[in-house]
Amino acid sequence: MKKINNFEMALLAEHGGHRPFEKRIFGHFETEGLIGVPVKLAFEAARYAYVGSPLALYLWVQDEGTPVYWEPYTALTHNLRPNDCKVNEVVIKAHDENEHLRTPLLSLGYFEDSGRRIASGYARFEIWRMTPAFVSAFELAHPETEIA
Repeated sequence: MKKINNFEMALLAEHGGHRPFEKRIFGHFETEGLIGVPVKLAFEAARYAYVGSPLALYLWVQDEGTPVYWEPYTALTHNLRPNDCKVNEVVIKAHDENEHLRTPLLSLGYFEDSGRRIASGYARFEIWRMTPAFVSAFELAHPETEIA
């Protein structure tokens, strides 16, 4: 596996945005939702408009009981600058509606908490490292061959 960084991942996600939704999502997992009901979630990646920590990550919920089937669940990353993220890190919103996801996400093995925090107004955002397991899951949904 070739090491790719935050910026390269953001470009791959941007270039793959034309593909069907089911081919862009990755890293499926199940956890307890906000109201204590189990939910099936998957990641979708995108690109923030400016450089710093350009990889945007969203979680979608699979709801087989609705006609839509996949619905937005939450934005996991936050577009915050300045930040001191390294090329393998992202700014995570682990408070408010995302607080219940912190432990399950770290338990997946996709991220490691760097221990660094960024204050913005009343909120404190966390900086997490993306692990090789996360990069592998991402690469399955975003093959490098899409960038010409």
